[in-house]
Amino acid sequence: MFLRCCTYIILILLQCCAYQGSNSNLTANRDLYTQIEELSESITHKLDKNSIKKIAVMNFTSTSNPNLGLYISDEITLQLFLKEKFKIIERDQLDYVIEEQKLSSSGLIDDTSIINIGNILSADAIITGDISILNDIISINTKVISSSSGEILFIDRIHTSDISELINSLSDSKESNSTNIDDSFSNYNSQNADKSINRLSRKILTCLTNKDYNCFKQFIGSKDDLRKIFLIKHRKDKALRKTKIKNLSSEYKQYKKAYKNDFIKTIKRLDSRKINWEKLKIKKVDYKIIKNYDQKKLFKVDLILSDKKNRIHIGFNTFKMNGKWIVNNIDVKRNK
Repeated sequence: MFLRCCTYIILILLQCCAYQGSNSNLTANRDLYTQIEELSESITHKLDKNSIKKIAVMNFTSTSNPNLGLYISDEITLQLFLKEKFKIIERDQLDYVIEEQKLSSSGLIDDTSIINIGNILSADAIITGDISILNDIISINTKVISSSSGEILFIDRIHTSDISELINSLSDSKESNSTNIDDSFSNYNSQNADKSINRLSRKILTCLTNKDYNCFKQFIGSKDDLRKIFLIKHRKDKALRKTKIKNLSSEYKQYKKAYKNDFIKTIKRLDSRKINWEKLKIKKVDYKIIKNYDQKKLFKVDLILSDKKNRIHIGFNTFKMNGKWIVNNIDVKRNK
């Protein structure tokens, strides 16, 4: 009787272990970005539970690829921004404090440093994390630390085997950054905005004057940029957002086609004005920030051009996304 009971208990335990192993595999094979979104929702819930209102997100560490740590921390920061529940310290402010305090921006900071950063920025908590890759499984560990006491408030982690899409995203980001304007822009030093927008406008005018699509194409977003644009644009409509991202490959093909068509249409409309291209100059640049999510800012820009006879109004939207410009919806407007 005793042996039968032991055998029965062992069978139950084996079934539980098998179920847990199966569940772990299912988790590992799920889409990376879905898991990051769910991770951010979990962090949001726990921050609310701990009455946290103001946070800072450090760069995550990754021994295999430093860019991977930057990419994941940026992705989590964007997801938390989109919740619109917390005051999140902007990256340039955090970098400024880290530089002033001579700390490591990699996330390898001790409790005293976290308290110092929290006090300087008046943050309630700081989010740190590390990423490891083993047998093509990515593990992302996040840790939320009280900036007043240095206490670990909670830890969250996810595991995924969705590594190929992530590597492609990192490659796309590196390639697009290599062709874009090398242009610094910082909210911490807001006077840079005018200079940055004006540099962009002059470059776009050069592309238009030369009727050079390859010149203009440097401002097209990568496939991963488009995914982030969908996250921002459709942040209130989860179903539409998921559909767009699920069909990202076909959406990106349509985006590239529309992007080229907008440029061609703009050139044709300018040609129809019979303008003197050699004398075409920028008379005025107006802009406003439509959305601001830390290192991702959406601007509406209006260029007023003149060839001394004609006044031309060109409008476009542009994202300043992690240090690079992405220009969309360029068109010739009616003069007011």
